[in-house]
Amino acid sequence: MAGEYTLFGRTVEVTVVMPSGRTTTFTSLPLRLSDRPKPNISVKASYKVDGKPPKCTLKLLNPPQALVGEALAAGSGAVVQVRAGYDGKLDEIFTGKAIREGVSFSAPGGKDAELAFECVAGAKLYREAIASISVTGRVTAKQLIQQACNQAGYLVKGLDEVPDIVFPNGYYATSNVSVLLDKLAAITKTTISYTSDTTVKITGRQVPPSGTERVPFFDQEQAGVIGTLTKTDKGLKFKVLLRAEIRPGSYVSIRYYDFVAGTYVISTVRVSDVTFNLSTYGKNFYTSIVGKEVERAV
Repeated sequence: MAGEYTLFGRTVEVTVVMPSGRTTTFTSLPLRLSDRPKPNISVKASYKVDGKPPKCTLKLLNPPQALVGEALAAGSGAVVQVRAGYDGKLDEIFTGKAIREGVSFSAPGGKDAELAFECVAGAKLYREAIASISVTGRVTAKQLIQQACNQAGYLVKGLDEVPDIVFPNGYYATSNVSVLLDKLAAITKTTISYTSDTTVKITGRQVPPSGTERVPFFDQEQAGVIGTLTKTDKGLKFKVLLRAEIRPGSYVSIRYYDFVAGTYVISTVRVSDVTFNLSTYGKNFYTSIVGKEVERAV
């Protein structure tokens, strides 16, 4: 298309599905100069290791009026999916539903109109689903997780990462599924992520990956790391250009200057919190990471 330009092929795609089944998809490119106007997009999606559902704030600037009317009427019934990436290779950032009273619209005089969605993923599982387990004989943690999710009607991904922990005298529990899964996650040292209203994901490995396994690598001296790295109570905190695959429980490696040690170190970090900030009308196109250092090398 004439007049089109993209910065490093960065792309954000948003799909909004209404209760009526009507689906609207927008694909916007940062720094786009096009003779076919589209709404600009702003996304902030966060995943935390605290077991609560992922959250996302989606803003569409100058959206179609037909979408505005239907979204406001549907309210919490709207489903939002966000994908992003480079050069047309898009990965899922977030899929979830608008919360109650989570859809709003503003059109201040002289400024861009804005349609906003406040969404969560996995909220049904987290708030509503109940499991009742009564096993009198030997049972494994993996079987318990599978049974709890089966009762609630949820798909489990990553079950093979649960270690072989056995309850020889059985297991008895009746509770919200999220409470039960949190207890089993603590026992098995795994991480539970609520990736959608139909799926949970388990990340099990608690030890650093071996040298033969590839993890995302970042270097503070290279362009991929944005701003400064800081140390907090929760571990290292830093920002990198968008890496859509990173989630709580995964590992990354970063080379940075340690002022205490007085030298550069390469650290393996187990991620606890991840935030994606994307914008097609600003500079945001990054992943913010917080995690504990599990290995260091000079």
